[in-house]
Amino acid sequence: MRSAKNSRCETDMTEIKASGITLEFDEESTKFTIITGDGAVWHWLDTPSLSAGGKLYSFTDAEKMNHEKVKNGVGVGIRSRYEGFGGADIRFETFSWIEESSGNVFFEWIPINEVPDCQ
Repeated sequence: MRSAKNSRCETDMTEIKASGITLEFDEESTKFTIITGDGAVWHWLDTPSLSAGGKLYSFTDAEKMNHEKVKNGVGVGIRSRYEGFGGADIRFETFSWIEESSGNVFFEWIPINEVPDCQ
């Protein structure tokens, strides 16, 4: 079962804005679009995936997905948690965010349990 929770903000999860940058997130495809203040647009073409234990896992294959907007003293972003990949005990988060002072966009991967059955 997939779930999309928005525990911090009641507004639509798909778009954040800061410093003239818009970051759009499609929760179904897990792809991002970046729009700059001067109108330049970048789209992700491929679905994000992770290679672990010799296998390729698409983010969209996660049995559980949770997404939330996050604002801190540095910027604003979307934190997502993915887990349950066909029985593999792979769990991770991503944090995609805009730094408010510079307008730079960051995409971070945070492993929680990155390799299945690793002793």
